[in-house]
Amino acid sequence: KAYLLQAWEKLDHAPEEAIQDFKAFVVKNPQDPAGYFLQGYALFSLERRKEAIDCFELALELDPKCIDSHLQNGLALYELGDYERALESYNRILELQPSHIDALANRSCALEKLEKYEEAVEACDKGLNIDPSHALLHYNK
Repeated sequence: KAYLLQAWEKLDHAPEEAIQDFKAFVVKNPQDPAGYFLQGYALFSLERRKEAIDCFELALELDPKCIDSHLQNGLALYELGDYERALESYNRILELQPSHIDALANRSCALEKLEKYEEAVEACDKGLNIDPSHALLHYNK
């Protein structure tokens, strides 16, 4: 895991090098979802959404309960306009952790894009009951 930490530290100043390090980690540790997740995160930060989704989905195959992978996957799908699949990612998070505030907020955004306004408001209300100061939930409502 120290190798992953060193690669993570490169993300801000040398993202392509960090991606190569994450890829090297995956080659040596193909059953460790962390390498796929971090590679996806790095790709996401470079706006390489489709590649990031591939990595997040590989991480989720290995660890279907990884909330961070579901969340990042949902964000990437949303940004590519695949609101239905983004919604699936957020719903999966809420199955695992019903009070996950970011999943509720992002779910409301996806529902709004899908013109499911009543469900979007319900997601906002549920989230605001958990965190009344959450700006995105207020904005979405």
